[in-house]
Amino acid sequence: MTARLRDFAVKDLLSLTQFFGFNTETFSLAVNLLDRVLSKMKVQPRHLGCVGLSCFYLAVKSVEEERTVPLASDLIRISQYRFTVSDLMRMVKIVLDKVCWKVKATTAFQFLQLIIHSFKRTYHLKGGIALILKD
Repeated sequence: MTARLRDFAVKDLLSLTQFFGFNTETFSLAVNLLDRVLSKMKVQPRHLGCVGLSCFYLAVKSVEEERTVPLASDLIRISQYRFTVSDLMRMVKIVLDKVCWKVKATTAFQFLQLIIHSFKRTYHLKGGIALILKD
């Protein structure tokens, strides 16, 4: 597994997040899950799409409202991967096992939100962090 292949998988996660109009938090959690899995197991390049989509599916189920969670078959169709729903569900179980069923995690996005909120309170800004960066 190379950093370049990982980056391609992250781009796929971003595309899916944008396609479905999901929260940035969903994307951030999917990337977090992917990185945690990649740190714990060797993934063959041909299986990376299934691993990535499994992480995305878990992130969506964890962050988004239940009524907006797409069917696994729709995720596979839209992502244009060539595996079955049962392949995806098997990989979801593997991902859950690798992260010890701890799907929720503090992500870089949540940390950034905390910093921005802190800056806003400290500097009483309404326009966000861009005003701080101008100085």
